[in-house]
Amino acid sequence: MSRVARLSVLLALLGVVQSGAALAQPSEAPPAIRVVAAQRGEVRETVRLTGSVVAGETVSVSSRLDDFRILTVRAEVGDVVRAGDVLAELDDTMLRVEEAGAAAKLARAAAAVRQAKVAVEDAEIALDQIRSDLRRSAQLHDKRLLSQGALEAQETALRRADAALATAREGFAGAEADQSLAQAEARRIALELGFTKIRAPTGGKIARRTASIGAIPARGGEPLFQIIKNGLLEIDGEVSERGFAKLQAGQTASVRTVGAPDAIMGRLRLLQPELGSRSRLGRLRVTLPQGTDLPIGAFASGEIEVGTGNGVVLPTSAMQTEGGASTVLTYRNGAVTRTIVRTGIETADLVQVLSGVEAGDSVVLKSAGVLADGDRVTPIETPYPASPTGFEPATLRMASER
Repeated sequence: MSRVARLSVLLALLGVVQSGAALAQPSEAPPAIRVVAAQRGEVRETVRLTGSVVAGETVSVSSRLDDFRILTVRAEVGDVVRAGDVLAELDDTMLRVEEAGAAAKLARAAAAVRQAKVAVEDAEIALDQIRSDLRRSAQLHDKRLLSQGALEAQETALRRADAALATAREGFAGAEADQSLAQAEARRIALELGFTKIRAPTGGKIARRTASIGAIPARGGEPLFQIIKNGLLEIDGEVSERGFAKLQAGQTASVRTVGAPDAIMGRLRLLQPELGSRSRLGRLRVTLPQGTDLPIGAFASGEIEVGTGNGVVLPTSAMQTEGGASTVLTYRNGAVTRTIVRTGIETADLVQVLSGVEAGDSVVLKSAGVLADGDRVTPIETPYPASPTGFEPATLRMASER
C-alpha cells in the first residue's frame, strides 16, 4: 500500500473515533436555580419615618407686671418643676408701700361706713318720732286743741326728716362704694404682690430661660421661661405619601436617636392633614413615653407598625405578576410549575401567602424572565429568615417645607 493510501486510511479512522467520542458525550445538565422552602412566620408591615425631637407642648412664662426689676432667679434650664413652683421673684418694694396705703384707706372707708350706718339709724328713729308726734297733733287738731299753724309745722318737720333719712341713706351708700373701691385697690395690690413671684403654670422641664437678675421685663414681652409641659417629648417626623395613607393615630412607633442604645416605643398622636407641596411627604407627631430624656432637635428615625400577618411567608423576590395575578414557580420532581397565589401583607423583604403554597413547598427564589412553566432545573437550596422586619421600599429623607 502506498504511503498516500495509508494516510487516507489513518485519517478515516481518526474521524470515526472522533464521531464516536462526540456521540458518547452526555446531554447538557438542567440549569442550577436557587430555591427556598416556604416557611411559617410573621410579617410586620411598617412605615419608616425620619424627624427630630421636639417638645410635645411648650408653655411660655412671662412677667405680668411692668417696670419691676428681677430680684432672684430660682430655676435653670433642665430643671424639673411642679405647677406653682417659684421660678423668679420681682422687687416688690413699691408694692409694699402701696399695700400699706391701701390698708389705711380700707380702715378709713370701714369707719366711714360705720358712721354712715349710725346716721341712717338716727334718721330713721327721728322720722319715726316725728310721725308719731304728727299723729297725736292731728288728733288734737281735730278736737280743736291744736292750731293749724302748729300742725303744719309738724308736717314740715316730717318732710325734713324724710329728706334727712334719704340723705343719710345716700351717705351710707357712698361710704359703702368708697369701701368697695378701697377693697378693690387692696385686692389689686395683693394680686400684683402675688405676681412678683413668677410661678410655673404647669409641671414639666425648663427648656429655656431668659430671666436674669437686674433685668426689667415688660408685661407680655419675651418669655422669661419656657417649660416643656409634663416633660413630654415628641418626634416631629415625615413619611412617604404611600406610607402616610396607611397610618392612623394610636399606632405604635419604634424610634431611635443618635447615641441612644435602645429603641424607644412611642405612639402616633397626630397626622397633619396636608402633604408637603414639594416633597410630597406627610408630617406627623409621635409622643414618647413620659420620662424620656433626649435633647431637643436630636435626629430620630424609626418605624410605625401598620399591620401584622402570620402564616406562610416567602421572599418578595419569588413573586411575579402575570395577568393581574400573583404567581410563583414551585419546584417538584425536577421541574418548575407556575402557581397562582393569594397574598396578604407585602414588604420589601417578605410576602404573606394566604393560599396557593404550603409550608415546606420549594419555590424558585428569583424567576422573573428566566424560567417558564415546565422547565427542568437543578435546585440549590437557599435558607432565609422567616421573620425579618419588613420595611416600606422607599428611601426617606428630611425635606424642607419652604
